[in-house]
Amino acid sequence: MKKYKNFIVTLFSIVFLISCKTMTPKQTTLSDGSIGLTVGCSGIGGSWSTCYEKANKSCPSGFEIKEKEQYMIDNDLPIRNLMYRCK
Repeated sequence: MKKYKNFIVTLFSIVFLISCKTMTPKQTTLSDGSIGLTVGCSGIGGSWSTCYEKANKSCPSGFEIKEKEQYMIDNDLPIRNLMYRCK
């Protein structure tokens, strides 16, 4: 039973850390070579809506989506990244 509890604690810790990895927008080089921003909205509580809300907060005049990336870790944990440029 103790092994099971340790596994659950470890799993939730990993999910939390991955979810928080890119919670604030960070400057990045986009695939076309231009400078933009990237924000992550990964984890169980994240969604594309969360990404769009974060992008709106960082770009008061709006933003243009340049790239979206989504993949799964172990078929259970969604990883989402939104790359965009402020208008």
